[in-house]
Amino acid sequence: MTIKEIVEFFIKEGKERLRLEILVELLTKHNLRVTTQQNHQATNAVVELGDRSLNKTIVIGGHYDVFPKSLGINDNTVAVAALIKLAQKLKDTKYKIDIVFFDREESGYHGSRLYISTVGSQNIEYAIILDIIGYGDSPIITGATLTNTNRISTFKTLIANNAFKVTENRLPSDNGIFMLNRIPVVLIVAIHDEDTLELDNGLVSISPAPEFYSSFHNGKNDNKIEIINWEIPELIINNLVRTFNV
Repeated sequence: MTIKEIVEFFIKEGKERLRLEILVELLTKHNLRVTTQQNHQATNAVVELGDRSLNKTIVIGGHYDVFPKSLGINDNTVAVAALIKLAQKLKDTKYKIDIVFFDREESGYHGSRLYISTVGSQNIEYAIILDIIGYGDSPIITGATLTNTNRISTFKTLIANNAFKVTENRLPSDNGIFMLNRIPVVLIVAIHDEDTLELDNGLVSISPAPEFYSSFHNGKNDNKIEIINWEIPELIINNLVRTFNV
């Protein structure tokens, strides 16, 4: 299945089925072994990859829940579909990676809280979070302060071919909970080029009200699959594969 086909499957099946049930089915169809973490507030799905004997885990994840009355196409089914395809392509990675599908980002970040409490913050090396990655012209890595990225061992490799815009600006998603636990983390989103301003240091700044805000939480472009730029999630996947399959 392509990323678009996975998104369409979620839209169709989501009318009558729980998203977790659909997610587990899709992971199984892609020959991925999935485990769950659960407490009274959330249920996460986790795909464990790589060398499990290593001490610390790299987290690559995004939330699978959706905002009330939204189909959640760009927020966050496109990223979920991309993570499924990424997990399939990273089966032979030498790194210890958890691909994590977080529950209840939209209502208190309960899934990321659950993951960190289960694994232990001391056992997490860093995290890369994907959210709203389908609407725009370019992928952008947010929260990329020097203090943060200097603690992310693969960061220079990730940005080596200039596929990503990079900004120190922070946007809210599950990355915030990793920050609260002092775990290095960046958030990847998609953005329209006109909503960024190039700075002298090679980074960019994000406009106060970027266009991609309209693609979620019942905005004017929410629930419109035709707005999705399918090249962006593919570009993100390809660069993550290049980074973690060395």
